Amino acid sequence: MSPSSSRLFATRWGRRTVSKLPAMLAMVTVLAVPGILAFSPPSSASTSFTVNDTTDAALSNPSGTSCSSSNGGSCTLRAAIQAADNSGGSSTITLPSGLFKLTIPSTGTDDPSTGDLDVKAGISVTISGQGAGATVIDANHIDRAFAVQAGASLSISGVTIENGSQNDAAPSDLSTLASYGGAFYNDGILSVNNSALTDNSAYSGGGVVFADTAASATSISNSIVTASSSAVGYGGVLYVESGSITLSGDIITGSNSYYNGGVLYDDESGNTVGAVTINDSTISNNEAYYDYGGALYLYDAGALTITGSTFANNVLDYYYGGAIFDETSGELTVSGSTFDSNASGGYDGYGGAIETDGTDLSVSGSTFEGNIANYGGAIYVYGSSATAVESITTSTFSNNKGSGYYYYGGAIYDAEGDLQISASTFDGNVAGYYGGALYYQSADGLYLVNDTFDGNVANSGGAIYLDEAATTGTISLLNDTITRNSAYYGGGIAYPEYANSIENTVVAGNSGGASTDGGGDCYGATATANASAADKGGNIDSDGTCFSNIISRDQTGVNPSLGPLSNNGGPTLTDAELPGSPAIGTAQAGFCPLTDQRGVARSAVSCDVGAYQSASAGLVLSGSGSKKAKVGSPVHETFLVTNNGPAPAIGVTLSDTLPAATDLFSWSASQGSCTGGTTVTCSLGTINSSVTGAPTTVSVTIVLIPTKAAALTDRATVSAPNSTTVGASVKTEVSAPAGGTAPVVLTAPARGVSSTSARLSGFVNPAGESTTYSFQIGTSRSYGKTVHGRRLKATLNPVSVSVSLFSLKAGKTYHFRIVATNAAGSRHGQDMTFTTPKVKH
Repeated sequence: MSPSSSRLFATRWGRRTVSKLPAMLAMVTVLAVPGILAFSPPSSASTSFTVNDTTDAALSNPSGTSCSSSNGGSCTLRAAIQAADNSGGSSTITLPSGLFKLTIPSTGTDDPSTGDLDVKAGISVTISGQGAGATVIDANHIDRAFAVQAGASLSISGVTIENGSQNDAAPSDLSTLASYGGAFYNDGILSVNNSALTDNSAYSGGGVVFADTAASATSISNSIVTASSSAVGYGGVLYVESGSITLSGDIITGSNSYYNGGVLYDDESGNTVGAVTINDSTISNNEAYYDYGGALYLYDAGALTITGSTFANNVLDYYYGGAIFDETSGELTVSGSTFDSNASGGYDGYGGAIETDGTDLSVSGSTFEGNIANYGGAIYVYGSSATAVESITTSTFSNNKGSGYYYYGGAIYDAEGDLQISASTFDGNVAGYYGGALYYQSADGLYLVNDTFDGNVANSGGAIYLDEAATTGTISLLNDTITRNSAYYGGGIAYPEYANSIENTVVAGNSGGASTDGGGDCYGATATANASAADKGGNIDSDGTCFSNIISRDQTGVNPSLGPLSNNGGPTLTDAELPGSPAIGTAQAGFCPLTDQRGVARSAVSCDVGAYQSASAGLVLSGSGSKKAKVGSPVHETFLVTNNGPAPAIGVTLSDTLPAATDLFSWSASQGSCTGGTTVTCSLGTINSSVTGAPTTVSVTIVLIPTKAAALTDRATVSAPNSTTVGASVKTEVSAPAGGTAPVVLTAPARGVSSTSARLSGFVNPAGESTTYSFQIGTSRSYGKTVHGRRLKATLNPVSVSVSLFSLKAGKTYHFRIVATNAAGSRHGQDMTFTTPKVKH
C-alpha cells in the first residue's frame, strides 16, 4: 500500500494558517520507499465466487485461489476476497441475503485475513448483494469494511455497510491508518451503487471514505448515506486527497465533522486533481462545527459541478460556507438546484449556502431560500481571479438573511469578483445593516440585467447597497425592476452615485425613513448626488430621489403601476406592468436587452422600462378552401397567420387535427416546416408584427382527400408563448359521385431503392365496395408494365398496399402510380418517380 510521502497537518490559506487537526493528535509521517509498489499482476481470466457462509472466516490456505475447496465447501466473504486477491486479474463475488459481520480484529497489516477486507494492488473486484435491505456487511466497529490498495479497483452494489469505525491510533501505513476512512480506504478506484452506508465513523477524516494520494476515482450512486462522522477531523463522509468524486442520485443526511466538510473534505494540493460532480442528489441536515463548509469543502481541487440537486438544512457552526466552501478549485457550476435553510453561524458567518474564494462561480436555474449567515445570507463571493466573471442567471433568492444587527447582504455579499446577475428575482431577503438583497463591495464590476428586487429589507439599501469601495469597477443596471423594498436609508438603492450606468430601470414604490437626502427610492451621499451621474435615461422613480426628468425618457415622481410579484411565465416570478402603466413602451428602446426577464422578446421600437415586457404579439388566423367537393377529389385549404403586434410572435405553432373520413394528401408552408398524419403540426418560427415590418403573414396550405360523403369542418389553431391561441375553420360539403364512389387512391414515395430493386407502396380506400388495384410502372408516363395486387374487401378505411420490384435497370428513372377499380369506377393515384443508382465499377 502506498504511503503518503508526508502527512503534515497544516495548510496555508488565503486569509490565515489553520491547523488541520487539534493539537492532541500526533503528527504522522510516512516515508515513501522508491520501487516498493512495483507490481506485475499474474495473468488470469475473470473468476467468480459465490458466498454461501455468513460467518467471518479466512481461507485455511492463505494463498489459495478457491474460496470453498479448502474450506469444506464453505465460502465466506473474507475468504472470497482472499481468493480474488490470490487469483489475480478480475473477480466477481456474489453475496446472498444475510448479515455478514466482521469479527476478526486487524493485526495492523494489509492482510485481508484480519481486520478490513483488502483488495490488493492490480486486482479488480466486483461485489453484488441482493439489495441494501437484504445484504448487510457489519464492520462491527473492529475496523473499516474495505481497503482498496494502489492500482486496485472495487465495485460494490446492493448492500448495506454499517458500523465501520476508525479510532485514533499510530499506524504503520495509511491503508491501516486507524483514524481515516470509516467504511472504505481507497487508493485506486472505488464505486458504490444502490447501497446504504450508515453509522460509519473515522476519528480524523472520512467517516465513510478516505481517498488517498494514488486514488483516481471515487463514486457513490443511487445510495443512502446516513449518520457518518469524523469526530475531531475532516469530511463526515469523504476525505479526498486525489482523484475524481461523483455523487449521483444519492441521499446524504445526518453526517458531521468537527472541522471542514460535514460531507466532503477535498484538498488535493500537490496531488492528481479530480473533478467533483454531484447530480440529482439530496444533501441535507449535515454539519461541520468549525471553519469551512457545512456540507462540502474544496481546496485546490477540481471543478465542482452541481446539477438538479438539493442542499437543505446544512450547518457550519462557525465561519465560512453553510453548505459549500470552495477555494481556488477552478470553477463552481450550479444548475437546476435548490439551497434551502442552510446556515453559517458564529459572529463571523460567511455565505449561508455558498462561499467562493478564488473560484469562478456560475449559477443558473436555481433557488436559494431561507439561508442564513452574518455576511451573504445565501452567497458570499471573495477572492476571485482578475479575469473571473461570477455569473448568476434565471435564479431565485427568497427569504435569505444576513443575520444580526450589523450584518450585510441578505442574499449576496460580493467582496471581490466581477459579478453578473440576469433574469433573476430577489424577494423577502433581509440584512441587519447593509443591502437587503445585495451588498456590493468589490472593485471588479457589477452588471444587473432584467432582474427583479421586490420586498427586501435592510437598514441601508433595502434592495442594493453600493459600497464606496465599488468606485473602481464598472457598475451597470439595465432594465431592472426595484420596487416595494424598504430601508431607513435608501429603500431601493443606497449610494446609486457609485454606479456608472443605470438605464431603463424602475426604482419606485420603495420606502425609507430618511428624508433629507431622499431615502425612499434612493439615498445618496448628498441630496443632489443620487443617480445623476449614472442616469442614462429611460428610468422611473416614484419620489424624485433617484433620477431627473432632464435625461431622455426619465420619469420621476411617477407611480409605475406594477402588479404583485407573480408567476407571469418564465423561470422566475416577475412584476408585470398593469394596463396604462407609464413603463410600457417608454424605455430607451435601442438599448434594451433582446428579451425580458422571462425570455419574452422585446419590441425593437416599443421596449418597456424594467425587467418585464408587457407588449405581446397579436396573432390572427383565417381559413379558406373548397366549399364543395366530391368523394376522392382533393380539397385545398389555406390558413393565413397574421401578427398584429405590437411585439414579434416567437415560436409560432399551427396545429390542425384533420376531420374524420379524410386522408392527408399534402401540406406546405411559406416559412417553417410541417409534420403529421392525422394531425398536422407546423413550426412557423418568428412572425414579425405590423409595427416592425414584413413579413407579417405566413400561409399554410393543406390538401385533403375525402373518403365519404359528409359535411366536413376542419379547424386549425395557432399559438405562441407571447400571444393568445386563436382558431379558424374551413367547411366543405362532400357529396358522392352518381352511381356510387370510386376508390380513393394515394401513391407514396418509393422505398428501399437499389440499382435493381425497389418497393412501391400507397393507400387505397375501397369506398365501401370490393376493389382491385395494380401498380403501373415504366420509364415514362406511358408506364407499360402492370403489377396486379390482391382484391380488397369492401371497407370505408384506407388500406396500405405495396409491391416489391426486381430486375430493374441501374441508372434509370422510373414512373409509377396505383390504379384501383370498383363497381363505381376507377381512379389512379398521383404519378411518382424514383431513380435507380448506377453501378460503380
